[in-house]
Amino acid sequence: MSRIALLDPPYTDQAGALLARMMPGEAPPIGLFRMFARNIPMADAMHGWGRYELGRQLTLTMREREIVIDRTCALCGCEYEWGVHMMTFAERVGLTREQAASLV
Repeated sequence: MSRIALLDPPYTDQAGALLARMMPGEAPPIGLFRMFARNIPMADAMHGWGRYELGRQLTLTMREREIVIDRTCALCGCEYEWGVHMMTFAERVGLTREQAASLV
């Protein structure tokens, strides 16, 4: 199956600025965002949506949001994205190892 190649550094100024806005702190951009950044207008639009979906204004609690994301990733076979969310958010939202495993 063909895959869209990830954008590799060095990034253009525009792509670098977008990727920097998409990641917290000094974290390097994850593969998903590097793939989105191949299409700057699309990635810029998705960034606004993502800020809402991953932000504090969402009507779900952070824990509910993570359970939905983790379960969706598991059902779709998105191991990479599931792993990113487990590493980044599971402890923050109080998911135990057993609860995390039950989402798969």
